[in-house]
Amino acid sequence: MSEKDANFTLDDLISADLVSVVANIVAERNVEERRRRTAALLRTLAGPVTSPDQARVSMAWADRKWVVKGETSAMWVWRLRDIAWLEDADGGLRTPSELQLRTPDAEALYGHDDPGYLHSAIHQAPGDPSRRSHGPRRIGRSGRPPTHGAASRAP
Repeated sequence: MSEKDANFTLDDLISADLVSVVANIVAERNVEERRRRTAALLRTLAGPVTSPDQARVSMAWADRKWVVKGETSAMWVWRLRDIAWLEDADGGLRTPSELQLRTPDAEALYGHDDPGYLHSAIHQAPGDPSRRSHGPRRIGRSGRPPTHGAASRAP
């Protein structure tokens, strides 16, 4: 936001309850239960409870009125991005930005056995297949491999 000279977000949503749910998921000792709950939260984030409009907000500068400077992710999205709560392919907890969805593009770039994929039990959890990747996308993960840093992860 500072790069755009913005110091406020508009129509933003913050949820201490959501952060508490994620903290509780991280503390879950039963691995299968943690994966089930992680997948359920991702499905919830992809559902009608959180529309794409709620994941992006306007950022602005205050000068006797709002001077809109562009868009950014909502604060609840930034909070989820900062917490290591998603399991990688080896079962370790990582932040969403450290993970990649397993897609044909990602496998072509990183190979089949890269540990940086979202755990298959979470990525392929039951639910509407057409919405399965929407939850991870809301928190910054997509099926497209990022171009930055690709050379360091390529097999």
